[in-house]
Amino acid sequence: MSHLSRVRLYSLQKADGPGRWERPDDRLGIVSLPDRDGSGEDESFADTAAIIQGMDLIVACNPVVGHIAGAMGRPVFLTLPWLGDWRRMRLPDRTPRYPVTRLLRMTRWSDSDRVMARVAAEIAAALARRAAGVS
Repeated sequence: MSHLSRVRLYSLQKADGPGRWERPDDRLGIVSLPDRDGSGEDESFADTAAIIQGMDLIVACNPVVGHIAGAMGRPVFLTLPWLGDWRRMRLPDRTPRYPVTRLLRMTRWSDSDRVMARVAAEIAAALARRAAGVS
């Protein structure tokens, strides 16, 4: 992801146990969010929504975060497993529930590297459009 040097990545993924955020792979430069109030208590969905509100784009494999962001009208790339289910229908890359959500599906079992390469390419293209002044 070195070609996304102007992008700062944050993890919204929680680990098991109160107040602990899952530690992402340091090679990607992903920032883990600390327990914000120091209480050690789990944050609520309202807390998650407040974080999402400050983000330009949410990339999620977790449907809960994807649903919160989509319901808020925030742009979302939701990565999905290769085998779809009834909730995602058979639409190629959109969902009628959340028009700002892009669905990025694996094309085969355990294809997450290819999906994340597509996410990186989409982000790079958006950055290029922004730099050129195109929406």
